[in-house]
Amino acid sequence: REPGRPPHQAYALAPDVTVVQVLGGVTNLVYAYAGQWMYFELMATMSSADDFPKAFLVAGPTMVILYLGVALVGYGLGAGGSDLIDSLRAGPMLRVLAAMLAVHVAIAYTVTNVVLTRYLHGSLPGADVDARHAMSYLRHGACAVALLVSGFFVANSIPFFNQMMGVIGGLLAGPISFLLPIGLYLTALGDHLRD
Repeated sequence: REPGRPPHQAYALAPDVTVVQVLGGVTNLVYAYAGQWMYFELMATMSSADDFPKAFLVAGPTMVILYLGVALVGYGLGAGGSDLIDSLRAGPMLRVLAAMLAVHVAIAYTVTNVVLTRYLHGSLPGADVDARHAMSYLRHGACAVALLVSGFFVANSIPFFNQMMGVIGGLLAGPISFLLPIGLYLTALGDHLRD
């Protein structure tokens, strides 16, 4: 120990931590494992759900390699903060990373929007989700555009949108992704055993 330096102290919970920081950490942990519900939704929208493992066999390792690559390149470029984009200096590399982030967000939005649009289209009166004619395509497209426009207005009308999404995700992602499936399974099992 260096002279004049206080002894190291360990805390179960850091004394200066805030509720928002704790909720943010828990939310990140939940988000890391909560995406599996999307796989079932995607399989439900595929013409042949048996092809999903083949698609995931390519997509899974590709995502791991790309995320690891981004983390390593960011670390190599000197990114020190929790936000890769904010920790880099202005220049060509920042523009390339910002473009890649835009592509990532567009792809993630598209994947999520497929499921939400299908649900919204199915909830319309006279739902024709599986029909293959112009009116069905028009309704489906209108639902997709309505989700896009409403998402744009909500995201831009709330000044603390990032924090709000963290709170909503932290409060709902865990129960929806982990507790709801268990509850539904137990309910179905109880119904099956009663029959």
